[in-house]
Amino acid sequence: RNNKPTEEYPVEQSTLTQRYADETIRFIRESKGRPFFIYLPFAMPHLPISASVNFRGKSAGGLYGDVIEEMDANIGRILAEIKVENIEENTIVIFTSDNGPWRNMPPRMYETDEVEQWHGGSTGSLRGAKATSYEGGFRVPAIIRWAGRIPAGQVITDWVTTLDLHATIREAAGATPAVRPLDGINIHDFLQGKSGFPDRYFYYFNYENLDGIRDNTWKLLVTWEASDWTSRDLRTGREPVVVQLYNLRNDPFEHFNLAEQNPEIVNQLKAEMKRFAGEVGAKLNF
Repeated sequence: RNNKPTEEYPVEQSTLTQRYADETIRFIRESKGRPFFIYLPFAMPHLPISASVNFRGKSAGGLYGDVIEEMDANIGRILAEIKVENIEENTIVIFTSDNGPWRNMPPRMYETDEVEQWHGGSTGSLRGAKATSYEGGFRVPAIIRWAGRIPAGQVITDWVTTLDLHATIREAAGATPAVRPLDGINIHDFLQGKSGFPDRYFYYFNYENLDGIRDNTWKLLVTWEASDWTSRDLRTGREPVVVQLYNLRNDPFEHFNLAEQNPEIVNQLKAEMKRFAGEVGAKLNF
């Protein structure tokens, strides 16, 4: 608690999911109607994964499946507590991830019992992985619930970023204006279906390198190619830089490089990359 371990150290991984949920529920109850903010980063399914005795061996998906089912059950407990406290219509619940799967795990990760390569996760049909600038490294699902404010059951395929969550929560909570400009935007009206999605850019960074940029349709990468099973580490070497342009509306899987057919779009996006790199002091690969 704060900077002191509350129980055993090293921690017993198999009980973490339930204990995190227990602590969250305790915090909600003790808030007694006062505004609160909870950031709950479950240790699972980051490696090494582990499930409690109540869930181990219960799923059809092996240990990874057991871990996901235990997370699901404990998230359900938290949502049930929000309902019991009668604060569903005054509580925004956001469930999302930080990045795609860890494909090129170092040898140290296999020193723990039961760690398998597939425990790192999967991108489905998306290209790339964690530490690459392909969609498999950046694009993750998100579920946002605000009873009575965000329509239930809607599926949005337009892109938002975790940077937008800060601006959106600030606005919803009635916070004072930000002292500095925010990288994200308030997407409250967008989630409610009251507005369309604005035209804007998103920038793909790998360490201090600005690898690429996208708008609502096009994505330009000017960086080293990485295979689906290699998280490229820019510190370990250099390969030829490749200019890649993808139409993410037609080709979210980044199969078809259209850079040669669309030089004007490449130049336009490169110019914006140069402008932004100059603004924030980023490095470019061209």
